[in-house]
Amino acid sequence: MNNLQKKQLILSYRNGLVFNDYIERSVFGKEQELLFEHTILSGGSVRQEWGNINGDVSFNQYLHDTTLNSLGFYSGANIRVFKGFSFNVGGNYRIKRNQINLPAGNVSLEELLLQQQQLQLDYNYWATIEFSYSFGSIYNSIVNPRFNF
Repeated sequence: MNNLQKKQLILSYRNGLVFNDYIERSVFGKEQELLFEHTILSGGSVRQEWGNINGDVSFNQYLHDTTLNSLGFYSGANIRVFKGFSFNVGGNYRIKRNQINLPAGNVSLEELLLQQQQLQLDYNYWATIEFSYSFGSIYNSIVNPRFNF
């Protein structure tokens, strides 16, 4: 089981250009814009015979206005209950101060409920609890291509 006992630590830095072509004029009065941004991410995972645990912290910022940024936290675990059956739990929390793509003007209740438009948020979060069962041969790398695995 030595090949299953793995630990990983990641530190990543990315930067580059982002081109936004908006359908409607943005809250900053732009119809299209080219922006320079950078992201730093630190994360890790531990993989054991009983399952795995992982998490990360990320920071994203537009460089033309450094007040436009976001900070996110993620953690998750996958615990093998018995062969093929797993219990999965995860969560994410993000502080958002970089929503430059929101349309200018008012948002109707129908657009909001149908998720056709967004309101400006200071943060968002989600959590998930799942049970999963997988089956098939351990020697087969593709179980069924129709399931998009």
